[in-house]
Amino acid sequence: MTVTSGGAAAVTVTGGGRCARRSVAVADASDLAADGCLDVVGRPGAAAMTGERDGRDTAGITTRLVLAYVRRHGGEQAVHDVLALAGVPHTQAELEDERTWSTYETKVALFTAADAVLGDPDVGRHVGEALLDEQVGAALRLVIGALGSPQQVLRSVAKAQVKFSASATMHARDVGRGHGTVAYRLHPPRAPSRYDCDYTRGLLTQVTVLFGLPPARIEHRECQVAGADACVFEMAWNPRRRLGGRRAVDPAATFELAALREQVVDLQRTVADLVSSDDLDEVLGRIATRASAAVRAQRYLLAVDLPSEDAPRVIGDGFDPARAAELGRRLLAGADEVAGPERLTAEVTAAGVRYGWLAAELPEGEGFLPAEQDQLDAYAGLAATALTRARALADARARGARAEALLELAHGLAQEHTELGAARRVAEAIPTVVGAERSALLLWDETAACLRATAVHGFGDKTEALLALTVDVDDTPLVAEALRDWRPRVLAATDDDPWIRTTLTLFDAEVALAAPITVHGTYLGAVYACWTRRTGAPVGDEGTRRALSSLADQAGTAISGLRLLAEARHAATHDALTGLANRVLFASHLDQAIAGGVASRASADAVCFIDLDAFKGVNDRHGHAVGDELLVAVAARIRATVRAGDVVARLSGDEFGVLLRRLRTRQDAEVVAAALVDALAEPFALRTTEVRIGGSVGVAFVADGADAEDLLRRADEAMYAAKAERGTYRLAFDGCRT
Repeated sequence: MTVTSGGAAAVTVTGGGRCARRSVAVADASDLAADGCLDVVGRPGAAAMTGERDGRDTAGITTRLVLAYVRRHGGEQAVHDVLALAGVPHTQAELEDERTWSTYETKVALFTAADAVLGDPDVGRHVGEALLDEQVGAALRLVIGALGSPQQVLRSVAKAQVKFSASATMHARDVGRGHGTVAYRLHPPRAPSRYDCDYTRGLLTQVTVLFGLPPARIEHRECQVAGADACVFEMAWNPRRRLGGRRAVDPAATFELAALREQVVDLQRTVADLVSSDDLDEVLGRIATRASAAVRAQRYLLAVDLPSEDAPRVIGDGFDPARAAELGRRLLAGADEVAGPERLTAEVTAAGVRYGWLAAELPEGEGFLPAEQDQLDAYAGLAATALTRARALADARARGARAEALLELAHGLAQEHTELGAARRVAEAIPTVVGAERSALLLWDETAACLRATAVHGFGDKTEALLALTVDVDDTPLVAEALRDWRPRVLAATDDDPWIRTTLTLFDAEVALAAPITVHGTYLGAVYACWTRRTGAPVGDEGTRRALSSLADQAGTAISGLRLLAEARHAATHDALTGLANRVLFASHLDQAIAGGVASRASADAVCFIDLDAFKGVNDRHGHAVGDELLVAVAARIRATVRAGDVVARLSGDEFGVLLRRLRTRQDAEVVAAALVDALAEPFALRTTEVRIGGSVGVAFVADGADAEDLLRRADEAMYAAKAERGTYRLAFDGCRT
């Protein structure tokens, strides 16, 4: 039910029980009516922003982690027993939802019950230590991991802490390589609990594990439970020691890849939500709640203003209706109106249309981690996609068959996994949607500065010729115009532009309607609807133009999303500095090579393990910038030394690997190893200096390895034998120098 009072705002909120929906009247709704009606939708349990405690102390990541730990060590019955004993005012589903915030007392009650049920007085610490084992908080692991090192996490610990709890503050002091001290202070009037202290201690041990190091050692001499002003945790770790051995496959990369996969799945689910419901409030609500889980804020708000509607929509969590309405009004007036370190904003815009803003908010005085802006931007883009789709569907439903075609296209695009597949679906849909006889989709090649035909439909025996078509700025002014003016345009065989006349005639078209493909202010290409006769072609019909623009918007959303996923996969499997494969991808190639060798009962593939001999000296004398430049040059030289089909990877700081494929004999591996040694012995001419380093190479043959880790270990041992003789190579199978 929507409550209105005179000309005041219509406000809809959720409240009461977790699954109940009710309507409330704002005390003075006329205060919200100055700028028109706002439709405010809030998640259950939203509380007023009064500065008082609002029951949003503990993040759902903690309650989910507690129950996951209990389940692992006691089974489902233990979970039921803990919930019964704790007596908390939340369902199991709510406690296992990372988006749910609860009180500090709820957290302590769950720990106390878990101690009683499992008979584990150290359950708080054990739960904290299980953070990475239980694989919760994928988005949080990504943004914390993006800080780059345990030291950087400690320096940003105040911002990281609020992702777990708003009932305490953390700050770090005396942070250095391999050590740091963290002070944790619980806010009054909450009573300190040893479970909370132990949980914090357990979490801190995992900061180093996130980066592939063993758990940090923690000394906890000062504790609030014992009367101290704050809990002080003294941390120490060995920054040189890696989990699983110095050169084992990096656990940090494994955690990061798993987190990235979880987030990609969540993004894909959110994309699927866009076509799973026609209820715009429902779709926007799903996007907003997923965004809140990704950014791990206490409160969030999505404020959008649709041209076709009289009142803006405001969807949020954690605000009372009056506060949500006010913040939504200020957001729609501009993000600068609500700027502050405790609030993160992202513009909801698509195809040149700004719909509004998505905002995430933390308690006053807190702040966000750097990578969280990218997270919020991604979900704001999905919200814009939902609104663009809603606008497109509103037009389409009025035209019967056109609506069915657009819906079918939306479902099809959601299932596409390749850019080419998405382009083909759009080209095939154009004739049905706008009544054209033929269609084409051309994408902009930024590197070559030209349009390339990517997908066509209805051109018969001229399809191959059209797919070979490229259009650059020298061919026709049309290209330059399309880049700066993103409006649909009519192309005719009678046009003054000779290129347009010739091309349309060549492909048996008399008139075409072109609509640009744009996403977030970037030109991606254009879609074309073509007719063989100008008579009857609805190129001047506004509905036809809107329909083609809608198709272009869907094409842009699909292609942009696929490119984003491709970039995410590439980032998870490649070294950011050199562009080479990283250790995770290299190990995957090794496993495939080993499996291929077993299947064929013979394999002449080999792996080279390369270690630079004097790299540390370059860093010490010239600095890390020169060191990075040298690593890039080394990567290029290694690639130039081996064949195009071989796999080159950066395994760690100054260690590289090469998988040599399909060698004719084992002696061929020795030839390559010698060539690598010679290549690395040559001087490197950098921008500011020339350096000589050299390198040592160990060679192991794929047929001799049990798995990727064993193969790398054999090659590593051979490399160390070669390094002992300074700049040569060794073979793993006999250890003899050749």
